[in-house]
Amino acid sequence: TGPAVGGFILDARRHPIADVQAFIYAVDSSIIASGFTDATGYFETNAVLPGKYTVKVVYPSAKTIIISGVVIKTGITPLNITAAEPTADTSLPYTNFVPVVDKKKSGADKKKK
Repeated sequence: TGPAVGGFILDARRHPIADVQAFIYAVDSSIIASGFTDATGYFETNAVLPGKYTVKVVYPSAKTIIISGVVIKTGITPLNITAAEPTADTSLPYTNFVPVVDKKKSGADKKKK
């Protein structure tokens, strides 16, 4: 396996949503990888070259979330969505899905004694 996108897609009550499609688009708008959620809501796309991509998530209702600026480096780039299915097609930046690092827990703000 190579660099890919993977994660869980859950509804607002944190229940898994099966059969959601995820597509990775190249700069020229061609689909270069895809994956489907299973019964647990987990999906993983096939491998792509490292780079910056757009990911389109298509719910069973045919409503979509387009996520721009997904930087794929090595391993599985996480993309977890916990929200109600969109009522209309939606576009969001990947930064909305990146976990926030708590500096207090990471030790970044510890002072030397």
